[in-house]
Amino acid sequence: MKLLDASVLIGYAQGERAAADYLERNDETVFGAPTVVLSEVYTGLFRTTDLGREEVKAKYGWVRSVPFTDEAAVETAAIRSTLSSRGQKINASDTYIAGTARALDVPLVTADGDFEKVDDLEVENYRDQ
Repeated sequence: MKLLDASVLIGYAQGERAAADYLERNDETVFGAPTVVLSEVYTGLFRTTDLGREEVKAKYGWVRSVPFTDEAAVETAAIRSTLSSRGQKINASDTYIAGTARALDVPLVTADGDFEKVDDLEVENYRDQ
């Protein structure tokens, strides 16, 4: 499994060629998204469309919902601590996303360069593929 960040899902929904190409090249891969990512993309859909709750959920029905677990919480705390000790920061929701990926030991697919600051996180920039 690979986890998708909001940048991929939003890019795909907006017809971004790089996002579509990446997903097509990896069509046999199981894709998941942390629940915080799904919340971000669902918020965007509610703001920009007239879709109802079930339609919003169905839009990304091909993506497995990955919950935030105790292990992800530990990884998130470790990430925040490490970044803080270096004087670095990333968006708070991104620490939850990175913590989820590290807890599962799976790659995170994104276009957000901030994730490169996180140790022991395999990051795939779909725009560089």
